[in-house]
Amino acid sequence: MSCTASKRPIKEATDECPVMPVACSLVEDITEEEGLIGGISRAFKIGKIPVKKADSIVIKPNLCYYWDSSTGQTTSPRLVGALIEFLRSHWRNDPEIFIAEADASAMKTKHVFRMLGYEALANDKEVELLNLSENPTVDCRTTVDSLDVVLPFSRRLLQADLLINVPKLKYHRTPKVTCALKNIFGAIAKPFKFSYHPHLSRTIVAANKIVKSDIVLVDGLVALGDRPKVMKTLLLGEDVLAVDYAASRIIGFDPQSVDHLRLAKQEGLGDDTESEIVGEASLEELRRRFPRVSYLRQKISWGLQLWLLRTYARIVGDSVPPILIKG
Repeated sequence: MSCTASKRPIKEATDECPVMPVACSLVEDITEEEGLIGGISRAFKIGKIPVKKADSIVIKPNLCYYWDSSTGQTTSPRLVGALIEFLRSHWRNDPEIFIAEADASAMKTKHVFRMLGYEALANDKEVELLNLSENPTVDCRTTVDSLDVVLPFSRRLLQADLLINVPKLKYHRTPKVTCALKNIFGAIAKPFKFSYHPHLSRTIVAANKIVKSDIVLVDGLVALGDRPKVMKTLLLGEDVLAVDYAASRIIGFDPQSVDHLRLAKQEGLGDDTESEIVGEASLEELRRRFPRVSYLRQKISWGLQLWLLRTYARIVGDSVPPILIKG
């Protein structure tokens, strides 16, 4: 069985709303659930995002290796918990909610769910964890830059009524901007995604042409640039490309200098991207607050981390510490 795209259409700007706004709210205490719920609620009001009926909702956080959310690398489980509470109190029905992630080259989802607090969160909130690499998959076909691309995705992900993309606001030296589009790349069911890296931008765009994000909630509670920094910031939007353009500008890049963003615009993945940030902080304020980016320092740091991972894997024959399996 194969597929060509998900059932959710790409959202486009209209004459009445030529610019897709990206809503911004600030959270005073990033550890307190009520404050996080309030921040999410204000962002929805600022962005005028309607409440929709959905029988099944998939939340896709960014779980990167085994780094705690305090590092700025991964989506905060507290934020996801607050989002679940917001959905249940504001949605028109009682939807089935899933938290979904896929295996990566040096990360196994079943361990990262436990290690980063998502297993406990799922038990507390009575939602289901979904391993997108173990769930039955389907090969999906699309074209990017006139080239065919085939990627495996979970059937349950493709069949969800609503997909809420919850990425991080962070810099990475390879794609420069790691936000909403890159987070959907992480949903590809194939565990060893290193094989896609020679054509990373094309694969990121292909993944987003197949899997459409309905709502993007960016976790900027702890942002990552040259270092992690508490920013207490949430961004919210319905247009995945507009959100990533806003994130790129906050981090300090012209979006057209980011390969996968330029290609995504070329492929018509969203608005014309002249989106503005509206709400409780301006673009200029957020740029001042974001920790500056040092390509050289992250290159050294990232290279050291990869060397340690590869050394561990060579010694023990696995990328996952045994203590995690015993837990």
